[in-house]
Amino acid sequence: MSVGTRNLALEHLHRNPAEAVRVLDRHPPASVAEVLAEAPPETSAGVLVLLPPPEAAACLERLPVATRHQVLQACSAPASAALLRVLPEASRKSMLEGVADRERKQIERALRLPPESAGAAADPRACILYDDLPVEQAIHRLREGRAAVESTLIVISRHRRVQGAVALGQLLVAPRDRTVGSLQLAKARTVSQGVSLSALVSDERHRAEPVAVLDPTGRVAGVLSEGALRASAKPRAPQRAAHLATAVCELYWCGIGRLLGEAIAIQSVAPQTSGGSRAEIFH
Repeated sequence: MSVGTRNLALEHLHRNPAEAVRVLDRHPPASVAEVLAEAPPETSAGVLVLLPPPEAAACLERLPVATRHQVLQACSAPASAALLRVLPEASRKSMLEGVADRERKQIERALRLPPESAGAAADPRACILYDDLPVEQAIHRLREGRAAVESTLIVISRHRRVQGAVALGQLLVAPRDRTVGSLQLAKARTVSQGVSLSALVSDERHRAEPVAVLDPTGRVAGVLSEGALRASAKPRAPQRAAHLATAVCELYWCGIGRLLGEAIAIQSVAPQTSGGSRAEIFH
């Protein structure tokens, strides 16, 4: 990061965190952490909650330990949970060691999401576009990115609020000097992170395009992709039902075998029976 960019970021940190995010965007986490370490914990917290969770967590890991604890305590519990949720469980526990008991317990409660909820299934690394990005830069980022690109992309503001959705085809043919937010955006599907995944996929409207999952503050915590929604919508037979079906099949075939054995036995007895017709034997 150049000296000029660093000074500009420091200036924006105190005045407008969203502008600071714009300046720091796409810089390595280590460089961003160096800038944030010079600001008060409350200011750094205000910037981290506006960064994509994976990038924010990477910056948080690179802050001095004492500063890290202060920043986590300065964030709201849902915001801290959103940053930590992308980390492995062991890393989360390590990051929370040293945080004041009250704040730590609140963060731990916020981290606990039902396993079948939208928040637990959402991908925090999904491709999301900022509304102020020029179309040319947006396309470049999609090409550079490692995450799979959906046919429909969620568009958000620098405050991580949903602005709409744009089709990939529409983005590719748009004038390169326009911003993503200036395009004709469709209404994006959104749900809170506590919504049951089964309830969500039962609504067919949510299966055809990605869904933005919102944390309790209204910021985007992740995205449920079209593939994840389709996979969740597939009916899965409960294990007990599968066992019951197997047992019924076994009984069925055992019954068929017994009936065939009886029929063969009857056939072998039939020639020895005198004075009776075949109809009399079976009746």
